[in-house]
Amino acid sequence: MRSFILILMPLLMVIATITSSKLYAQTSVITGTVLSDDRIPLAGVTIAVKGKPQAVTTNNNGVFSINISMGETLEISYVGYQTQTFLINNNNPVQIILSKSASTSQLDEVVVVGYGTQRKGNLTGAVSTVDVSKSLVNRPVADVGRGMQGAASGLSVIIPSGEVGSDPIMKIRGQITSFQGSTQPLILLDNVEIPSIQVVNPTDIASITILKDAASASIYGAKASNGVILITTKKGSGSAKPQLNYSDNFSWQNTWKSLKMADVDALRYTVDAAERIGVTTPVGAFYYVDRASYNKAVAWKATYGSTIGPNDPTLFGRDWYVQGANNSKMGLRTYDPYDYMVKEWAPTQQHNLTVGQTLGKTSYNIGLGYLKQSGMMKPAKKDDFTKYNASVRLSSEIGKF
Repeated sequence: MRSFILILMPLLMVIATITSSKLYAQTSVITGTVLSDDRIPLAGVTIAVKGKPQAVTTNNNGVFSINISMGETLEISYVGYQTQTFLINNNNPVQIILSKSASTSQLDEVVVVGYGTQRKGNLTGAVSTVDVSKSLVNRPVADVGRGMQGAASGLSVIIPSGEVGSDPIMKIRGQITSFQGSTQPLILLDNVEIPSIQVVNPTDIASITILKDAASASIYGAKASNGVILITTKKGSGSAKPQLNYSDNFSWQNTWKSLKMADVDALRYTVDAAERIGVTTPVGAFYYVDRASYNKAVAWKATYGSTIGPNDPTLFGRDWYVQGANNSKMGLRTYDPYDYMVKEWAPTQQHNLTVGQTLGKTSYNIGLGYLKQSGMMKPAKKDDFTKYNASVRLSSEIGKF
């Protein structure tokens, strides 16, 4: 009897294990519906069990049925929509909402083409749009040109110099024309040609569209051979009450890295180079240097280097002396040209005021802008840039024909 019980107990354990595994692997039929983000049923959506080859598709009403175990995950995919996953934890019907992918949303954008607008997905020419909110509104840029750097594919914006207020060089697809011809694209503000993009206030802009291929020349003529930049300004606020908006920005600019000169080491390099070729007489231009004056310059640096600033006067005997029959001026004091030429920081301030309103079929938008930008050159008599902007846009629907 005892041996029978010992044999029966392992058998019961095996049966219990098999039963529990069957319960864990038990599947059930799950039904559900797949909708778009605007609550429209989607047909032909692929519903797959993650990690398994099992998959079904939705019918014309967006409904599907699939065998799945509790704790498994459904993977829902559809062309033009973002793939989603859904964890199954009960037998209730499920409802899944799919959102359009980023590329599909871009195809629904309305862009300016010629003298009208068109959905981006229907375009046959090469067109780019600039995200105005990211490139201009949310950045402390002083002008539109600098704000468009890197904002659109195929558009190159180069700042020719460090002069404040300088007009940027803009090229579309790196256009190269004749040596005497212009490579600048045609710039249109509300379909009116403007000489420079600098005249536009960034806060007045509603959209920027870039036409990059030869199709633009068929609309605007030979001036559009290097491409077209279409800028549209803001309309009225859409409210029956006047909408008043004010924005300001205070910023500053400084050198992109710490600029250091060779200081007394430059004097040593000069003396070493002269002695290497056998020259022992003083060398230089305005100030001369030899081995003796270099040693005195090192002593000057240790004594006065931390107390004499760039604005202190140069004194004979302390900072320089004369020697030899040629009365050579021997320099002891070293100068850092960046201390004399470049400011450590330069401020910029912007103020913008807009008023907009819509009355029936008539809307208006008035914009006022002020920009004060300081340069970084110390010796310049005037190194700043001031710009005033005033714009009025009035539109009214007179009648339909």
